Amino acid sequence: MSEERESRRIWWIAGGALVLLVALRYLPEVENPFAAEPVAAHVALLAEGDAVARDGAHELAAGRPFQLFAVLEAKDWRGNTVWFSEAPALRIGDHEIPAAALRPWPEDPLVKVLWFTVEGTPTFVEVASAEDLERFRLEENFHPEWGNRWIAPGVVDPRLVARDTESPVRPLPFGTQRYAVRIELFAESGALTPKQRATGAAAGELLADPQRGTRLVAELPPPLARLSGAFGRPELAPGAELDAAVASRVESLAVAGLAFVRASLIAAHLAENGSAAGELVWRPIDLAVERPRWGEEAGPGDLLQAGPRLVVLFRDQGEPGRLDPADLVFDLWQGLRIRRVDEIFRGEEGLALELAALPRPPG
Repeated sequence: MSEERESRRIWWIAGGALVLLVALRYLPEVENPFAAEPVAAHVALLAEGDAVARDGAHELAAGRPFQLFAVLEAKDWRGNTVWFSEAPALRIGDHEIPAAALRPWPEDPLVKVLWFTVEGTPTFVEVASAEDLERFRLEENFHPEWGNRWIAPGVVDPRLVARDTESPVRPLPFGTQRYAVRIELFAESGALTPKQRATGAAAGELLADPQRGTRLVAELPPPLARLSGAFGRPELAPGAELDAAVASRVESLAVAGLAFVRASLIAAHLAENGSAAGELVWRPIDLAVERPRWGEEAGPGDLLQAGPRLVVLFRDQGEPGRLDPADLVFDLWQGLRIRRVDEIFRGEEGLALELAALPRPPG
């Protein structure tokens, strides 16, 4: 008899558990006491060849593949922190996430992952006062083309101003990019607004603390590493009489990688290549009659100027092996852009240009 009662008790327990599971799965209006409570959302980046996805700062060679993983930080019903992500392994801040606390989110159509980049605007700001610097801000750009899944493609391609959408290099494989994600949980299919959402650091928070969030600097090899990594950062042009406190703020934004100052960026480019402004030797050239040889008389990283306009040679795209008007340059005029030589220097035939070659590595 006792065995029969024990068997009946086991069946009641199993049946009750089954009913509870069905209710929690199919009746969204029933509050699930075991559901995880969202705390925050993060972006983790995993470069090809690495084993652990992580947030924070990343530096990659331009063209190295990577993926972005959405991460939902949550509290379970016992108060323990759990991490939902498709990442194979995870590091957030200074902490390696234990494998037991990392799990994929169950297949659920009531969850939507929204991907963003966070970029500075406008492209160029003349800073003569604190009020001028207030024009500089960060804004979030939504990327619906990346889908609504927990994994997004690794894309750099910082957005430039609208008139640069016809850039000859698209998508841009180098530059500075910051990523953000929003994870929305809906009560039922077809609901217009989520019942819960988790977000990462917003644009305003990143401006106050640039070390937060996930950011990437993808660079070309030398001699263009420093310049290529600065694409996507707005230019701040401090005035000569700028207040010391405002000038310090401009410098801190540049050091944090949120913006650049033209003179400092050119100086860093020269220093990267073993030179300095006072060591450059400028020689006049006339591209209408003279076509310096790429790799010998001219090459990537060399400087070309006419009056106040300065560009840096990027790529031989016109006549093969020769510097000519169809070649591509990095234009450092009120922001960083990629343009053809003849888009910048449009003077009459015989326009006087000056070329300064960087030191060439031996061999």
